[in-house]
Amino acid sequence: MEAIPFVSAIFSVIGGAKSKSGYDDAARQERADAEANVQNINAEAARQEEVSREQHEELQAGNRAKAAASNLTVGGSQQIFAAAQKDKFNKEVEWLAKSAASRADIARQGGSAASTIAKNKGDQALWGGISNAVGSFN
Repeated sequence: MEAIPFVSAIFSVIGGAKSKSGYDDAARQERADAEANVQNINAEAARQEEVSREQHEELQAGNRAKAAASNLTVGGSQQIFAAAQKDKFNKEVEWLAKSAASRADIARQGGSAASTIAKNKGDQALWGGISNAVGSFN
């Protein structure tokens, strides 16, 4: 028996295993990148909510100041207007939260898909190395 097929088989398996290890690392990185994107999405949504809250408070304060300057008492139509603004603000915040959740889900799914692809490529590389190893004895 010659040593060349045996050595070739060993190198094929080692090469396949190294490729699989590299793809497994890439899969872990894809998942980590996706989670980092999710964190960024959530942080941006929180910033947007805070900006929206500040704008709402400034608008409410401005309206109260205008009412006070014109000697109007807060009541009736002003209360209805303030309630409508609060409702609009709440809907905006709700939309921001839903949008962020949707974008986070998309980022996670993308990371999961990319991770699965990398893992599958790694499995293919390993089985390719094993197949080459077996084929070297024929």
